[in-house]
Amino acid sequence: MHVVVQGGQAVMDETPSRRRVRLRVPDRVRPFLRLVVVALIVVAADTATAQLSRRGGTFDFEPVTVLRILSALTILRYPLAGFVLSLEVDKWDWFWLGMGDQSPAAQEVYQHWDKSVDLICLGIAAIVVLKWPDTRAKVLALGSFAWRSIGLAVYFATDQRWLLIIFPNVFESIFLLYLIFRVLSGHQRMLYSRKAMVLVTLALLIPKVATEIFLHLLNDRPWNRYQLMSGDLSILDAWIWGGLLYFLPLFALVMLVTHAHGRATHGDPEAQVSAV
Repeated sequence: MHVVVQGGQAVMDETPSRRRVRLRVPDRVRPFLRLVVVALIVVAADTATAQLSRRGGTFDFEPVTVLRILSALTILRYPLAGFVLSLEVDKWDWFWLGMGDQSPAAQEVYQHWDKSVDLICLGIAAIVVLKWPDTRAKVLALGSFAWRSIGLAVYFATDQRWLLIIFPNVFESIFLLYLIFRVLSGHQRMLYSRKAMVLVTLALLIPKVATEIFLHLLNDRPWNRYQLMSGDLSILDAWIWGGLLYFLPLFALVMLVTHAHGRATHGDPEAQVSAV
């Protein structure tokens, strides 16, 4: 109820006044909402990819290349959500191109194409790293990106996949670790000492090298080669192996978040390190 003027006289208007209520999402919550959106996209795309595979449908390299690069460009604005989306698109391209039914020669062509596009996507992520306020994390990430780039150049020149074991893709793990740390803790600095820098490097390097050995030396997945469960429980093998391989990175993340120093920053922690 409020006062209105009619014919020069003030009268009471019993009509309830309406106020626009704007729902404001807290800054610290926004990165999680973006990840929820990415999760919904992943579920939808997984379903579509499965249907495409069952029908024997495939795409050419050109549209898949464009889609992979476009998904990677989202990293510049939303580093964590965009990077997760880019990783998922990388997972789907094998099925979109129908590589499972192709000859070994065609699959080798795919490996070269895949590694080339990977380097472009990692390069886009490296642009975001330049804005990181944590100098040690920045040096570690950019150093691992340079090391991986050298390894890919050697691989393209020699066509020896086992060399990728010596040049593992640790950059991917460091990028995710720092961004998840930022979102969970709200702190800018993750590595406060050289000791922490070395320990984090080992925690990320060990599982990544193990993964590269299975992929590029044994040409298999660990849960396919070494089954830990039998019967109907064998479906859990991939989850168990994933837990074993990523126990060290998860442990490192927990320790970093729980021992974060200083006062957390205000605002959207993901947006604070975006490149655009």
